[in-house]
Parts: sequence; structure tokens; C-alpha cells
Amino acid sequence: MKFSILIAHYNNAVFFKDCFNSIIKQTYSNFEVIIVDDCSKESEKQNIKKIIADDNRFFFYENQHNKGVGYTKKKCANLATGDILGFVDPDDALVPDALEESIKAFKNKNIIAAYSQFYLCSSELIPQKLFPNSRKVKNKQKKFLNLDFEVNHFF
Repeated sequence: MKFSILIAHYNNAVFFKDCFNSIIKQTYSNFEVIIVDDCSKESEKQNIKKIIADDNRFFFYENQHNKGVGYTKKKCANLATGDILGFVDPDDALVPDALEESIKAFKNKNIIAAYSQFYLCSSELIPQKLFPNSRKVKNKQKKFLNLDFEVNHFF
């Protein structure tokens, strides 16, 4: 099962190195990373390209015009070739078994979405505390997308 990690990028290269390092340390290796840049500064785009240059699982695309995060995330999803899609922000990092745990969750055919816990970390990426507004998604609702923003971090 192939996992597509989707990253909508806009002028956030300074934090992307930690995100990149967390992705390449995943215990599950059948993945691709789709990065769509939403008209960042040229230096930002070059920094991202330099970081991913030696890993053929990373793909970099650019919007012709700044379109915003919603459009850019949709473009990421449209470019993905994986069986499972997961959104990560360029200033986030994943724990090493994030993909593996997600794959396990989706082996249950009743699962349609999964998301991670969201921790606030030190500058060394050591978890300090659970994000104060984290909670489970409301179940048994008629509309699925009744979520607050905290599930955005690896959804």
C-alpha cells in the first residue's frame, strides 16, 4: 500500500528541514511526498529543492499564481498516486512510525479518516505537551467535515 504525503508550501523553508528529516526516518518506506509551492519567494523554493534533491520519493510542483492553501492542498491530492493520502504542514514533524500506524488503521475497512495527536515540541522536536485543544473527532454525525483545525496536523 503506497502512502502519499502531501505538503502545501508557502515561504516556510526555514522549518522544512525538520519535516523532511522526520519523513525520511519513517519505519514504513513505501511512500511519496508531493510538495506544491504556492508562489513562494525564489530563495524559499530553491531551499526546498536543495533539501529534497537526493531523494527520488519527493516531487516538487509550483502553482503559476498564488491560489491559497485550499487550492494548493487540492492540487497536492490530485497529483498523488498513493492509496492513502496524508497532509503534513512544512513546519510539522512526524514521529517515526506515523505512516506505519496509519497503514494499520486503514486495514480496518470501516475507517475513512485518521489523524494524529498534536504535540507542542521544543526546538529539538522533543514533545513537551499535548496541544490543549486536542480531542477526538465527533462520531455519528450526519456530516463528516465538522472538525476543528487541530486535526490538520497529519490528517
